[in-house]
Amino acid sequence: MLDGLANWMAANDAVIALVILFAMVVSFALERVPPVTTAVVAAAACFAFGLIPQEEALLPFSNSAPISIAALFMLTAALQRTGVLDRMAQMVISAAASGSWVSLVLMTLMVLLASAFINNTAVVLVLIPVVIALSETLKISKRRMLIPLSYLSIMGGTLTLIGTSTNLIVAGVATRAGLEPFTIFEISGVGLSVVTAGIPILMLLGYFLLPKGGDPDRKADKPLLFLTDLSLPAAAEAGVALPRSAAVVRHTRTGKPETPETAPPERKDAAEVIGPGERLSVRLTLPELLTIIEQDKFASGIARRSPGEGEETIRVQAILSPNDPNIGRRADQLSYLSARPVRLRGVARYGNQPGPELASTRLRTGDHLLLEGAERAIDALAATSPLIITRDLPEKPFRRESAGFAIAIIAAVIAAAATGLVSLPVAGIIGLGAMLVLGCLTMEDAWRALDPSVLGLIVAMLIVGSALQTTGAVDLIVNTAVPFFMQLSPFWALVAIYALTSLLTEIVTNAAVAVVVTPIVISLAALIGIDPRALVVAVMFGASASFASPVGYQTNTLVYAAGNYRFSDFLKIGVPMNIIIGLISCMAISYFYGV
Repeated sequence: MLDGLANWMAANDAVIALVILFAMVVSFALERVPPVTTAVVAAAACFAFGLIPQEEALLPFSNSAPISIAALFMLTAALQRTGVLDRMAQMVISAAASGSWVSLVLMTLMVLLASAFINNTAVVLVLIPVVIALSETLKISKRRMLIPLSYLSIMGGTLTLIGTSTNLIVAGVATRAGLEPFTIFEISGVGLSVVTAGIPILMLLGYFLLPKGGDPDRKADKPLLFLTDLSLPAAAEAGVALPRSAAVVRHTRTGKPETPETAPPERKDAAEVIGPGERLSVRLTLPELLTIIEQDKFASGIARRSPGEGEETIRVQAILSPNDPNIGRRADQLSYLSARPVRLRGVARYGNQPGPELASTRLRTGDHLLLEGAERAIDALAATSPLIITRDLPEKPFRRESAGFAIAIIAAVIAAAATGLVSLPVAGIIGLGAMLVLGCLTMEDAWRALDPSVLGLIVAMLIVGSALQTTGAVDLIVNTAVPFFMQLSPFWALVAIYALTSLLTEIVTNAAVAVVVTPIVISLAALIGIDPRALVVAVMFGASASFASPVGYQTNTLVYAAGNYRFSDFLKIGVPMNIIIGLISCMAISYFYGV
């Protein structure tokens, strides 16, 4: 009986694969469980039913896609740690001050141009935090901006042959099949048509179909701002500039405190400067405050006792519990400062901000304190006080001295991959090694940057895609459609091939679709009297322009996680985008290739 069942499964493996695919799509749409859970269960089912031969079972784990994305996550962490992303966000926010349209137009142009010559997955991964910062400044939900970021990168990737890896795969398969090699700008006319029409369509559809309302995790997006006092001794030779992101609460210049409203007028884009003998009360993010402390240019915080000579200090974050006796006291009256050799570096709280000076701030339940002291003093404080102490700070100081190295390494990685010198995963791993050697980040930073849910989703979908390809399910779908193509006029055959490629891309990896469909359409072109290059370009655009599913294209997967989207959010706007962009692409291909 078992042998009979095994034989039946072997004879119907393509059907079983399609049933698993259907169940997976239904689960994605219902969203009863996280998408990564659905994908992993579907991958497990493929293994359980023997849809992937044992000797090929581990091949999806060695696919370049998750390795590339993992390397890019880590490289982006270096941009974060060195302050490059923070600076980019400040530049975009400054542009937003000139008007929301100006900043949005600049962001659109940046995404399109970068995606035309750089792997668009890298572009999206780098710009996600910048777009989130811009959404905060413009008071627009990030969920109305991250899907457009992915879609713009997809459209930008169609401008050149090197814009996406899919284009290169299709071109390589076509060349091996006997077609003349594609040039880098051969598809640019079609790509420009898609971009020119796609942007206004995205704006119109986005206005009505993108998620409305606030972000589910809006509070988590806003970093805590720590209030601290900074000063320079009167004997200092010159003033020192603050980071541009620092929000000045009070500036005491000559013994007289000034609020920003009463301070002397200065250029808007000028950084605040502390002169000798002056004191500033400022609000900073935790990474900026830690960076200032590490630089040791200012005196900051409040202390009553100093650590013993030669003792190394550590920094911890403490939260005031409801039964803390210091509730209601001023920060300079904090009892722990007298009892232990610790320094209060800053205070932060959600909601009503503390201030206007650190020393005079009245402490409240839930306030976050940044404390610094010898390890023995912190240990004693944790053992004897009601403070809730976190030793591992959630943020690290910026390594701005390595920012130039980080930018150069990222540029070299992208250039090496774009020119074909080495593959993207190899370039990414080499770049990561260079980042570690040059001090742009630590290995701890690199591991923390990985998003397991995104990587798990991609690997699981690769396994399902491999099962569909191995069992012949993809071939079954394509071969079933071929007789239908032969009954159509050349233009509608072109549309049908684009539609089939686009549909397969939403459920199978685009690389697999490119490899399977390209040779078939080249053979089909001779039967229906169409230039095979036109059909090959249709496969390129159909496999790249994937809008309707968060698992159909890697950039969609990245923003899906970052924006906390629902699967249906992509369906609402992605299905009409697929249809409209598909028709525009086919009309442009028909025009440029004479179909």
